[in-house]
Amino acid sequence: MIFWKAGVFLSRKYWRVADVNIDEAKFMASEYGLSGAQAVILNSRNIKTKKQIDEFFSSDENLSDPFLIKDMDKAVDTIEDFIESGEKITVFGDYDCDGVSATVILYSYLQAAGALVDYYIPSRLSEGYGMHKESIKKIYENGTKLIITVDNGISALEEAEYIYSLGMKLVVTDHHEPGENLPEAEAVVDPHRKDDKSSKTELCGAGVAFKLCCALDGDESAVSESFSDLAAIASIADVVSLTGETRSIVIRGINSIKLSPRPGISALLKLSSVAPDSIASSSIAFSVAPRVNAAGRLGDADTAFKLLYTDDPEEAMSLAQKLCGFNDERKSEEHRIFTEAVSEIESDYKLKYADVIVASGTNWHTGVIGIVAARLVEKYSRPCIVLSSEDGVSKGSGRSIGGFSLFDALSYCAPVLEKFGGHKLAAGLTIKDSEIENFRNKINEYASKVPDVFPEIDIDMKINPASVNLNLCDAVKALEPFGQDNPDPVFGLYNMKITDVKPLGSSGKHIKIFAEKKGVTVSCLCFNVPLSDFPYDIGDTVDIAVNISKNEYMGNESAQMIVRAVKLASFDDEKYFESESLYRKFRSGKELAVEEKAILRPTRKAVADVYKYIRAHKNTCKSPEFLALETGLSSYETGMISSAVDALTELGLIENHSGKLSAVENVAKKNLASSSILKALGYK
Repeated sequence: MIFWKAGVFLSRKYWRVADVNIDEAKFMASEYGLSGAQAVILNSRNIKTKKQIDEFFSSDENLSDPFLIKDMDKAVDTIEDFIESGEKITVFGDYDCDGVSATVILYSYLQAAGALVDYYIPSRLSEGYGMHKESIKKIYENGTKLIITVDNGISALEEAEYIYSLGMKLVVTDHHEPGENLPEAEAVVDPHRKDDKSSKTELCGAGVAFKLCCALDGDESAVSESFSDLAAIASIADVVSLTGETRSIVIRGINSIKLSPRPGISALLKLSSVAPDSIASSSIAFSVAPRVNAAGRLGDADTAFKLLYTDDPEEAMSLAQKLCGFNDERKSEEHRIFTEAVSEIESDYKLKYADVIVASGTNWHTGVIGIVAARLVEKYSRPCIVLSSEDGVSKGSGRSIGGFSLFDALSYCAPVLEKFGGHKLAAGLTIKDSEIENFRNKINEYASKVPDVFPEIDIDMKINPASVNLNLCDAVKALEPFGQDNPDPVFGLYNMKITDVKPLGSSGKHIKIFAEKKGVTVSCLCFNVPLSDFPYDIGDTVDIAVNISKNEYMGNESAQMIVRAVKLASFDDEKYFESESLYRKFRSGKELAVEEKAILRPTRKAVADVYKYIRAHKNTCKSPEFLALETGLSSYETGMISSAVDALTELGLIENHSGKLSAVENVAKKNLASSSILKALGYK
């Protein structure tokens, strides 16, 4: 169920507390020198044995033999032959942070090894992802004899044939899932190959390029010293699993940046106000990666390449400023498209409450629509696809939530699509504009055949506010780097009474929440939620999900909590989401059974109580569950509350002012039975 307003609290998540074997955790803490919190968190992540724990905390362990990856020996033999012969090699990359980083790694290494080498990164806007015959022809005409792909190529079957028809050769390095057939090549290095026994599937494209350089060089430490920083940035940016060997590479890379950042990274950190010695996976994810990605999104990935490649500090600063400009432009485009998409969605209830939301617009920037789709998922708590039309054809990008496979959904819709690709949580597609409505119907038909899904937040452990201290901060920090499959731990503060809420900073964009339990008061920072949009009051008892870290300011250290989610303490998640599912079914236009209508149909008293509350609290942004509590209902009756709000809005008794509800003044008395919404629920 969404809140009426816009902001970080606009969606409710299912709170799932991690499954922990307490006896095992106690043993781990006593035997292996872990804190209690570390033992609980690692146990919940299935890291339990001494060997697993040692590997998790180690960054000095040697990396695995790169030749364990299938075809690595063939790739090395081919590349060494071309280096020795002096024939031209072109590294064919990709325009995102992973692809650009991989291109810089391999190009730099080959250049240092004496190869005659060039690179090619396609334009996202004019060429799209991967190799195309036009780009291959350009490379051929430029004298290249060998193409080495990084972060792409595994599905380029026709393009590989074309390469060989021109007399060139191909080596593929990639980390994406292969199809039934592999491309023709001297070597296909991809840990996801079915016949690959290396178990290095956590590597990103730059990680595979890094391993190739290790194989070519034979000196893992030298390659790590030169390129672990780029491989680390790419791994975090591409949201690959920060486990196994990738975790080791990222730890090395972060340490390398702390000690001696390359000029391009140093310039980006300076412009992002991040000190190199304090860099962590989070600062890479929020400061470095978006700026590198922004160049490719807006069609100029070459600027990002030059930034990461240069050893000139002045050039690096100039290029970094350009990337920051791209990032600002990206944010502006993202805001505009998001606003237009929300306007379209909010104007159509069937679209707004569909199981899968498909928003479409004209000439929306295709480099940004994926980010917009992710923001729509956060707002509406459902899989979302954003389509941008140009000349009768739309390109689209989608994002999903756990439990709903976008790739499977698009496969079901294949008859109405021109092409599509991706994986469970993210996918892209191309479709004729004339088929968009059919596509909306088809993908929601698929959604109706699979179980309902809702966004979740994983609580690593419940915690008493009295336990929040600097020792806990140090214990959490030791578990870094955080990322995919090793997320920043989330702690649950349960049954906390809000004692105060204050604006944070001069802009008023953020707030600080003060909450108390058993005489202990804590403060939690809540970003991007102004005080006027916070949907809870002083005195409310809530559960608060937080990340915990150490804050250093003017020489003083303190434990800092960042809010991830808030919910009323008295509500049952299971019943809440059952009600949400039924309400969504109704508002999307699906037929309800008689007993389902009865569950959603508000009584006259419930409608009156909701109206009285809104009338007494102008511009309220209270959630359906809060209004249910205020009117004496239960968590499984929030659908009834939402139906009452919809009916009151339809009748003109209340208005929605940018997400806040207010009663309309001096309005004539209305007959509730005249509401089409209430009629549809059998109200008489």
